[in-house]
Amino acid sequence: MGRHFIMASHGTLAQGMKNAIEIILGSQPNLFSFCAYVKGNEDITQSVNQFMRQFATDDEIIIVTDIFGGSVNNEIMKYLINTNIHLIAGLNLSLMIQLLTNNEPVAILIEEAIKSSTQSIQYCNQTLKHCAIADNDF
Repeated sequence: MGRHFIMASHGTLAQGMKNAIEIILGSQPNLFSFCAYVKGNEDITQSVNQFMRQFATDDEIIIVTDIFGGSVNNEIMKYLINTNIHLIAGLNLSLMIQLLTNNEPVAILIEEAIKSSTQSIQYCNQTLKHCAIADNDF
């Protein structure tokens, strides 16, 4: 039994994200990308089923999709009957790095990674303004 991470997206976002992650962290043999709708008129159900067959039923799988409620996310939701599969919507680089660089139990890992990656989303103009105000207070 192993822990695997899958990024799943509409188009090639997941493959591009995998490339960016491996530039930062190096090779990630347990990281996979699933890119839907890149082969023209594909059947998403069939594509996901074929992709998921490569994993053992007792593998712990953390899947991160690009958007909640999208067709990719909705198709993967069907796999949640397997308690070893965990699904997160909202694919971003910060979230993936947090997931890949920590080895906590899955529930703690996911909760902490979501919290941390949410804090990394910043409106930099406002952040810079608040920093300048704080610097002037001293």
